[in-house]
Amino acid sequence: MTKLLFTALKIFLLLALAVAVGFGALLLADYMQWPRWIVGVAVAGVFFVVVLVLFLRRYYYRRREEKFVKRVVDQDQASIQAAPAHERRRLKELQDRWTAAVATLRASRLRHRGDPLYTLPWFMIFGETGSGKSTAVSHARLTTILTDVGPTKGIASTKNCDWWFFENAVVLDTAGRYAVPLEEEDREEWERFLTLMAKYRRKEPLNGVIVTLPADRLLADDEDALVAYGRSIRMRMDQLMRVLGAKFPVYVLVTKLDLVMGMTALADLLPEDRRGQAMGLLNDFEKRAPEEFLGEAMGHIARKLKDLRLVLAGSAGSSGGRAALFPDEFERLTPRVQAFIQGAFHENPYQETPFFRGLFISSGRQSGLTRSGVLGSLESFKDRQWRLPDTGLGLFLHDFFSAILPKDRFGFRMLGEYLSWRTATTNLALGAWMLLLLTLVGLSSLSYVQIRKAMQPVYETFPKSPTMGADLAQDMVSVGLMRDRIAGMQRDLHAGFWPRMGFYQGQSALTGLKSTYNAWFRDYILTPTDEAMGQKFVNLGVHDQEDVLAPYLEYLVWRIDTLKAREAGKPRSDQPGQDGPIQALALAFGGRLPYVAAFFPDMYRSYATWEGDVGILSRERREMQMWANRIIEIEGQDLHWLSDWAAARPNLHDVTLNDFWIGLGQVHGEPRVSRAYTRQGKEEIRKLLEQVALTSADPEAFNKRKQAFWLWYANQFADQWDQFHTHFDLGMDKLVTRDDWLKTSVSMATLDNPYFNLITRLRDEHATIEGIRFDPAPINRFFREFDFLIENYRAKQLGASLDTRISEKLKQLEARVFNLEDSLAAVEHFQTYMEQLKALQKVTTSMDAAYRYASQDYGMVGDAQSAEDIALAAVNTISHLLVKGQAAGWRDFWRFVEGPLLFLVTMITYETACAVNDLWESQVLAETANIPSRELWTTLFGDQGVVPPFLTGPAKPYLRRTQDGWEPATWLDIPFPFRQGFLTFLDQGSVRRQQLQPKYIVPVTTLPTNVNAEAKSEPYQTTLTLQCAAQPQTLENFNFPNSLDFAWEPATCDDVNLRIYFREATLSQTWAGEWGFRDFLRDFRAGRKVYAPDDFPQQKSILEGLGVSRIQVNYTMRNVDPILAIQDLPPLRVPNQPAYCYAGLGAGGLRPEAVAGTGQAGTGSVSQPAPQASPLTSSQASPQAPPAAAKPPAGNGASSPPARQPGAPADPTELAAPPAGGGQ
Repeated sequence: MTKLLFTALKIFLLLALAVAVGFGALLLADYMQWPRWIVGVAVAGVFFVVVLVLFLRRYYYRRREEKFVKRVVDQDQASIQAAPAHERRRLKELQDRWTAAVATLRASRLRHRGDPLYTLPWFMIFGETGSGKSTAVSHARLTTILTDVGPTKGIASTKNCDWWFFENAVVLDTAGRYAVPLEEEDREEWERFLTLMAKYRRKEPLNGVIVTLPADRLLADDEDALVAYGRSIRMRMDQLMRVLGAKFPVYVLVTKLDLVMGMTALADLLPEDRRGQAMGLLNDFEKRAPEEFLGEAMGHIARKLKDLRLVLAGSAGSSGGRAALFPDEFERLTPRVQAFIQGAFHENPYQETPFFRGLFISSGRQSGLTRSGVLGSLESFKDRQWRLPDTGLGLFLHDFFSAILPKDRFGFRMLGEYLSWRTATTNLALGAWMLLLLTLVGLSSLSYVQIRKAMQPVYETFPKSPTMGADLAQDMVSVGLMRDRIAGMQRDLHAGFWPRMGFYQGQSALTGLKSTYNAWFRDYILTPTDEAMGQKFVNLGVHDQEDVLAPYLEYLVWRIDTLKAREAGKPRSDQPGQDGPIQALALAFGGRLPYVAAFFPDMYRSYATWEGDVGILSRERREMQMWANRIIEIEGQDLHWLSDWAAARPNLHDVTLNDFWIGLGQVHGEPRVSRAYTRQGKEEIRKLLEQVALTSADPEAFNKRKQAFWLWYANQFADQWDQFHTHFDLGMDKLVTRDDWLKTSVSMATLDNPYFNLITRLRDEHATIEGIRFDPAPINRFFREFDFLIENYRAKQLGASLDTRISEKLKQLEARVFNLEDSLAAVEHFQTYMEQLKALQKVTTSMDAAYRYASQDYGMVGDAQSAEDIALAAVNTISHLLVKGQAAGWRDFWRFVEGPLLFLVTMITYETACAVNDLWESQVLAETANIPSRELWTTLFGDQGVVPPFLTGPAKPYLRRTQDGWEPATWLDIPFPFRQGFLTFLDQGSVRRQQLQPKYIVPVTTLPTNVNAEAKSEPYQTTLTLQCAAQPQTLENFNFPNSLDFAWEPATCDDVNLRIYFREATLSQTWAGEWGFRDFLRDFRAGRKVYAPDDFPQQKSILEGLGVSRIQVNYTMRNVDPILAIQDLPPLRVPNQPAYCYAGLGAGGLRPEAVAGTGQAGTGSVSQPAPQASPLTSSQASPQAPPAAAKPPAGNGASSPPARQPGAPADPTELAAPPAGGGQ
């Protein structure tokens, strides 16, 4: 009752205080003419103070009481001093190791990722002394930082707490006496450990606990002892959870499992990379009964082990029997593991139940003796023990510590008691914060109503003077916003009629704001950046990068130009959106302002416009000119940096193949022209040079440097464009669909094709360097001649008269009237050329038409000139008429005129290649699909083979036979794109192989089979068997003379088998395959062969046990030389495709009528008149495009290696010889 009255009294006093403060605030608001809502602000302030006091009081008492920690132990240093001497040393050592470990974490690079104490998860490994905790951690084969707080060298057990700093986690290895105290001092040291844990890891106390359960305890103790051990662990975990105020996942790690029969043997069979994989199961449901999960986990692990037993059964050696027992031995441990789990995780109403997160098995070291529980009932195995190899393989540990534990970092949760305190404290803090915000908003709003209405927009942005000078980026944002608000206020003051009614306070305020803006801009932005930039200019040297100097100079020139305009009374517009050196600004400011540098140009122009003291601007301009001259001197005599500067301009664009070719294909080594070497790039450079010239202290010297630069620039300009048009044909790689090819082929018969567009672009671009690098007359003549051809052709297409065309020619050529006759003749030939392109383009509309057309030109059928012959003759005639007197380099320019012709020929060629691939598949691949390897050569190249008809039929026009082998035929210097593998295949098939005899007789006589003298056993029989289709031929050797005439027929005989019989084992060697008998004779070339136990891995142990180290098998053989002379030949590899087919071509397939129409049908083709070609309706993708080596030259071999010289026509009858031997 007293407590209730006391609480009511406190509430009454609080309400009285609030009423008093509210009444006082009301009186003050009326007196100061403030709005009355200030009363609410005052009351909110009172409540804020009250809540803040309550929060601080609660926090103070919480910290003073330390309920969670002090219920276990007093963490004060005095407790250590009051302890006995031996106990004080232990406690002091524990505290020192904690301090050192925390210092190591805080000094590590983890501090760059946040608080180093919380960057990595912490896990504690916990168990009785000798349970394998340290062994498990140390043999996990993880990268660790060895420090003074790590494991103590030379000490087997953990002294108090070892720290393992891994890459993904920190593992605390505690002493075993913490889990099972041996004396009172151990309990006190454990409590001290808990205190330190709570002290250093309050927010995230512990991410998990690994409880070790040693296998020797499972094998030795009864279930009651295991329950007691589990209860001891449970008591420590309960203390840990209560002290830390958190519930965390607990992992039970069964250690020393090497003591269970068969584990070490099973591990020896595992690959090394699988030994570190975790073996166990995770529990995903916290509410699940521990006994239920344990049953599932034990069953899961047993099944996995049995699966491994089956998988590894084939590779098991002498230890395979013990490995096979391990799953059964492991299952026998289930009742005892259940006893431990019952003691450690059994739910009761007095303690918080730990979260049984998972069960895993492991073995750090493999040492000691092991026996079988499964075989223990057998008398012969009752007392049998096996000694372990004393190794440290660290089985099933690596992934457990490196992957499973770190991923489970957030499995802990705070306990209800701690959460309730934290929730109450958080609510108080949040309430205080909200009340504080409400109070601040009210006070800010009170200031807002005192500002004059004319400055309302400015005040909305700047309710109070911003904090300046701390951060340059934030200062630029603040000053930029001030500039925008002043500009807006100026527009508002001069708009409408209000300013003209005699109210000048707004203008006065505007003037003051401009003065304030200039002061802020000069003091907080301009002066610091100029000082920083000046320091950089002082340190600049001749070795500085040109891409650094150029932005500096651009920035200085821009400022000088702005200041000069202001001094001349013609200031630059201060309206936003004007251009400025944005990229240069970021570099000039140290690269720190990439996102706010865009504010600076408008801010600086406004500063120059609003500054009333012109003298300040003049001094600033002179300083900028001084620095500009300094940079010009640093850059040296050349101005090459200007090209790099232009190449980085975002408003310019490089010239690429995409500007001329369609398609989305990727071009390897795609040529491009830098944006600096275009018309727009040259114009940007010219503008900057003009501004730089105005800042130069020696205009005459700078003019000489400028002239030298333009000469260098013109050379670079021409070189880049030369490289571009030299590799222009790579644009065909961009055509990846049939639609791309068809659209491009259609354009080739018009004036709007990539090659003619390139000529037009070259004309426009070269005009920018006209007269700088070379005499422009020759190239201008080429462009004029080409333009004359185009315009006259276009005029004729539009029906213009000859008089009109002649008149146009006279206007263009002026002084060249004497060449008018040649030019007009060239026009007629150009007309013929375009007509032939149209005729040739129609051939590309289908594979059928392309195949028929190409077979005639490659095969040289008929005497009439083809379209490409007429077109090529027309181009050559045009070039001959118009290139008179021109330089050789510009005469080569005419090859671009024949570019459309070469493109169409290329397309026809590759369409034909696609057709040849189809015919190869149907006439060769389909016929040899299931042919045995020994019959393959005959099926392909024999008298009735399928390849000769293909070579004399569909492929005949496109192949030539030379003394070096098969080569592709060429068409306008474009080789047919046969794959090199196909040509090699033909060359291989045509080799005349040696003739095999149908039968070889080899007499073989046996001699005794010998072994080393120390051997305990000798072979009593040796058999040699030759497998043949008729019947096996076997020669038996009982160490008495015997002989047999082996009849080897290569067509019907294959494997040879040699068997050596001992009483204890039988040895066998087989020479497999159709050449097995020849390989056998090669091994016994000297009449004998000596074997060692290593030659028989499966019987090696038996032979070594018998003392057999050498076995010599002896034979006498005759007539072996003809067989030994048979050589191996590489196997025939039938190519899937004989030729390359560009992506996008070959869609729709080839009709039989098209093949029949060429007269090259070959075997099985339909001999019918070929119908007219019709366009294909599909555009499916075909096999991938050929590599660069198989692509056509740019034109007449101008930019590609010369094609092979064609030889005599193919004569496939030479390929009719049968195979002579060797592998096929």
